[in-house]
Amino acid sequence: MGFVCPLGIMIMYDPVRASDGQVYERVFIEEIVTRTGGKNISPLTRQHLTQELIPDLKLKKRIQAFLAKFPDHPLNPS
Repeated sequence: MGFVCPLGIMIMYDPVRASDGQVYERVFIEEIVTRTGGKNISPLTRQHLTQELIPDLKLKKRIQAFLAKFPDHPLNPS
């Protein structure tokens, strides 16, 4: 599906692309970046992460369309 955050295991509400090229739910990747004490290591790729998180607006629109069609989906974050 590609809508599920690999960290939070739920459909993303605010998907962002990190410098490792992976897409995460913003709240989960921000928590990882701040918790690692400045090391900023990707939990998936083990690469160094910069603090830059780029909103993935295309994916967000696709997720919103999916949730509008399937509002009772079990991984719906709302």
